[in-house]
Amino acid sequence: MQSFYTDSFFLPTPPTELIIRRRIEYIEKKVAEESSEPGKKTPTGTGYFMSRGLRLEIENIKGFAACLQTIFVNTGQVADWIGRLSNHDIRRALQLSCDIITSPYIHVADLLAAWVSKSTMVVRPEDVKNSVIKGKYNIYFSTVQSFVQNLFNLTPEYETTPLLAIRILYFLNEHWEANKDNDARYVPVSNILEYFQTMNIDRRATSACLEQAMQLGLCLGYDPTAVKVIDATKLEISPSGTQHVQWALRDWIYIESMSEVTPLHDANAAEVIRNCRETNGPHLRRRKIGTFISYLLSEDSHFCIVPKHATFDGQHIISNILNQQASDLSSIATIFQLNGYRRRIGKVFSWKPGGFGFIRENGIDEDIYIHISDVLDSTVTNIPEGTFVEYDVINVPKGEKAIHVVILH
Repeated sequence: MQSFYTDSFFLPTPPTELIIRRRIEYIEKKVAEESSEPGKKTPTGTGYFMSRGLRLEIENIKGFAACLQTIFVNTGQVADWIGRLSNHDIRRALQLSCDIITSPYIHVADLLAAWVSKSTMVVRPEDVKNSVIKGKYNIYFSTVQSFVQNLFNLTPEYETTPLLAIRILYFLNEHWEANKDNDARYVPVSNILEYFQTMNIDRRATSACLEQAMQLGLCLGYDPTAVKVIDATKLEISPSGTQHVQWALRDWIYIESMSEVTPLHDANAAEVIRNCRETNGPHLRRRKIGTFISYLLSEDSHFCIVPKHATFDGQHIISNILNQQASDLSSIATIFQLNGYRRRIGKVFSWKPGGFGFIRENGIDEDIYIHISDVLDSTVTNIPEGTFVEYDVINVPKGEKAIHVVILH
């Protein structure tokens, strides 16, 4: 029996957060029914959990239920991500939930220890995102992933823009947003092919990309059982496709993960990304993303010509968003949002003509020495007072010195 997101012929499924919450409540209910006498610790005996091979103490199961609550209900948009990536298929949503729990990015043992010690259980959204994208590995593997796809390499057999899948899904999403409650959200395949041919994209490449997107559940036909373009006269973007577009345009973790595995036609860009991955400092992670975005936009400009017409405004927005992401890689406001992409940050409060000065950092009593030779950008010869900088530090006889300095804005 299959559940479908579309409401064309089938009843819609309940929200994923509700499904997960009900599962957790069921575990808690069974734990309450099997709890031993107060102060007495005994393994679960002949009840619900033992019959399923779970030879754990009730307290451990209660702690595990609390962990599930923390991961899937109390942590940001996790349930929404799961629902969209599974296209609200209940079985697939639960499978992705299991994959998240067993991923090394989610430290369940640490969560249990926090529960036992009655301290705060915290799960970072970026850890959940890494668990969704990379699973059990330290890199994205498309061959073992059934939920997250690499939009930048969806049709490697065609020489075309690496942004083709994003451009197609963004186009479908525009129609969906404008026509959520009627069948106009479905776009005829012929219209899609003609639209992208106007942008200088080969119809064969567009057709192949659409077919791959259908098979991967990134878009759906009016008949939800259709998996080939030839069988689907009209298409709409799926929840999974919507989530992928959001991540591909705005999420550094997704973009960085795909930068490490997407084949590049630029040897210099590939070398920069490879070297940054080997060192993997926060500022180098951002450089990796910036290099990849620059490559994507450069390749896109070779294959794709977006007409200056209102019909194609959304396609211009794609390039604008990616350019903004590249700019945000050195924005203090953006960097502060993710721990994994920033180092120590302070403000230059004093600068001398000799090419040196001092940084003042919140929460640090002693000022930090900075020399112009330690700024990574060799074109910088002067740092105005009040400039925010990011850096590592080393100890010198007179205190701390900033090294590997990056100018922020």
